[in-house]
Amino acid sequence: MTTKIRAPTGRLEVNKTNSNQTVTQTVQVPKTKVDKTAPVLDVEDRILVNQIDYSISGQVSDESKVFIEVNGNSVNIVNNTFKIEGSTPIGLNEVEIVAFDEWGNKTSKKIIIDRVLET
Repeated sequence: MTTKIRAPTGRLEVNKTNSNQTVTQTVQVPKTKVDKTAPVLDVEDRILVNQIDYSISGQVSDESKVFIEVNGNSVNIVNNTFKIEGSTPIGLNEVEIVAFDEWGNKTSKKIIIDRVLET
């Protein structure tokens, strides 16, 4: 018995031959695209607020499915846009946004929230 394997692009072909017959089996091999590029975050680096509550909007883009966390909490993404809402004490405060895709590539950005008293 002789076995031959050929693997042209995207196909796997196996031939088995014995003294009486030859059997050929062709299998389609799926191509796997590996993403090695981190998501891109588009959001302000610093915001100024004069109220306890704040809202930060931004966009994220990537070729694969992407997720966002802010200080460890998941944030919804709709049409590549996200919105972060929270409250902050007076002074300088920081939140960290982490965007990561299904391949484990990630981007992080620290946003300064500067809350001042209204005068």
